[in-house]
Amino acid sequence: WEMLESQRDNLLDECEANLRMEMFLDSVLAGKTDVADEDLLAYYRQNEREFRTAAEVRVLHLMKALEKHEDPVLLLEEMAELREKLVEGADFETIAKTETEKESGETDLGWITFDRPSNPIESIMFTMRLDEVSPVIAYEHCYHILKIAEIKPSTVRPFDELKEEIAQRVEFEKRRNALREFASGLRESAEI
Repeated sequence: WEMLESQRDNLLDECEANLRMEMFLDSVLAGKTDVADEDLLAYYRQNEREFRTAAEVRVLHLMKALEKHEDPVLLLEEMAELREKLVEGADFETIAKTETEKESGETDLGWITFDRPSNPIESIMFTMRLDEVSPVIAYEHCYHILKIAEIKPSTVRPFDELKEEIAQRVEFEKRRNALREFASGLRESAEI
């Protein structure tokens, strides 16, 4: 029973100390963490890059594996001829389905998000135009031809959608800065 009493007293002391600390912090931070709409808009504009969605492309794909062919030069010539037909308007999916050597037979890679700019295939995909047929690309022991079927460009998410998230960030930054200022003021006036 005495144990419970002492635990209760400790808990009350802790609660009281926490409340005092909160009241003290509130007095230190009074008026310094107020967030105006202008602050939010300024933060949004300065950090616009953070609020961008990644670009995406839906890619059609035709692939031939070098290991399945004796002569890489001959294979490249065949791929160049296929590409020529595709550029002239032949249906990509029809040709890709009959010609691809991908084990799964997959010719539609679906939506790909631009997140590896140093990957040679991605750097080509994300610099192509809608409906454009790529040159023949040699990559990872295969020859590839790509076609961009759809594009979702990168966009900046609207301010209204982000307002609450930005308000939390700005308030946190203001709070941190005000506490740092307060702490450095204490250091300056401290007698050691």
